[in-house]
Amino acid sequence: SGDGLITFMSGSVAARLEDEAFWAGLTRLGELGITGDGLVTFMSNSVAARLEGKAFWVGLRRLGDFGIVGPRLVTFMSGSVAARLSDEAFWVGLRRLRELGIVGEGLVTFMSESVAVRLEDEAFWAGLTRLRELGITGDKLATFMNGSVATRLENDDFMDGLSSLCSELSPLATVE
Repeated sequence: SGDGLITFMSGSVAARLEDEAFWAGLTRLGELGITGDGLVTFMSNSVAARLEGKAFWVGLRRLGDFGIVGPRLVTFMSGSVAARLSDEAFWVGLRRLRELGIVGEGLVTFMSESVAVRLEDEAFWAGLTRLRELGITGDKLATFMNGSVATRLENDDFMDGLSSLCSELSPLATVE
């Protein structure tokens, strides 16, 4: 009602109100615990457009293997994540992140639009390796990462600046 309805109604949702598959999709989301305010947050143009697709539902279930369920799923989902659910490179990236200790709530914190689109970019992974060399791993990495960091991981000047900060702040130690 009110504000929630205004937020929920995007162009893509409005175009689907007469579609039975849309309503069936909302029922299935309810079965996953995505209702009320969570549904409002979860829904985006790209999600609404995918409610009919088998790959979307398979992807939601696969996210459970990474600890992304219920409220975490609501927070995790964004337009770029929804668009990547059928892309095997996205899943390879999630497995690589799991190997770095980034799962569940940490994965939710770590993931952003700019991270999701970089999961198949080797320069991104090279940047994560450099961060690991600076002692930024696991939960610390999840907290450290944001869109602006993700877009700069391949920038040598940025990475050199981080290395210098580490040396200045705590020589021979890691950033806590």
